[in-house]
Amino acid sequence: MTSRQALIIVVPENQNDANYNLPIVGNDAAQLERSLRRSDYVVRCIGTGSPSETSRGSIHSAIKKACLEAEENGTLLIFFSGHGFNIAGHDYLVPWDADIADAAAADFLIKIGDVSKHVQNSKAGTIVFFIDACRQGILPRESKSASLAHWSLEKRNRVRSQKYAIVFSCNAGQYSSYVGGTSGFSLFSRAVSEALDTNDSAMTLGQVIASAQKRLDSIAYENGKPRQTIRLSTESDSKSDISKDVICDGTPSGKKRS
Repeated sequence: MTSRQALIIVVPENQNDANYNLPIVGNDAAQLERSLRRSDYVVRCIGTGSPSETSRGSIHSAIKKACLEAEENGTLLIFFSGHGFNIAGHDYLVPWDADIADAAAADFLIKIGDVSKHVQNSKAGTIVFFIDACRQGILPRESKSASLAHWSLEKRNRVRSQKYAIVFSCNAGQYSSYVGGTSGFSLFSRAVSEALDTNDSAMTLGQVIASAQKRLDSIAYENGKPRQTIRLSTESDSKSDISKDVICDGTPSGKKRS
């Protein structure tokens, strides 16, 4: 088994409300997978086949399975692209089967803080959760406590043993922008895919984030989108700096791989 594994989760549709459909995430998954495989990751994608693969239960099961099967001291990268928001101080992701119109919307969502339970049971040495969510104009209509202004600021229970971090596509009060159409893409996912590619010089998590931010700024400017600031949230009590962990095979500056 390889020491590098990745799980890509994309939610292109919502079974209860077509306003939450986000078909461009399929393009994001394809580019991410190509970049990761070039660094010898074993990659699993869910949501690119049937939308029902990304039900609340299926997403939890996939994350749990990925964490349990990760090699001891290996690297596990988890990517989510879809919708998300903060309700009453807690960050949530929107699965395929969420009923957003329900007043108790949080009951149908995935609480980001709950992912730490799966992480805690993993033997992986480094786990990074990339979250591309918080889209403009998407909030539960019946929930007065739903907000984008407090997105990513939740204080979660920290993981004790592994090095675990969450990388948010934008800071509190910002939106995670995307370009629509058949060739559309999410700006953050595109930037991260390019930063992870072996033709980029980035190798550590910190370098990948720095490279992705530069690319994100450029992509946003080219497409007339507002700037969004990538936010790294360290979720571990580990004394080691996770930003220095090598997560991909970059190419030294001045060289380019074929």
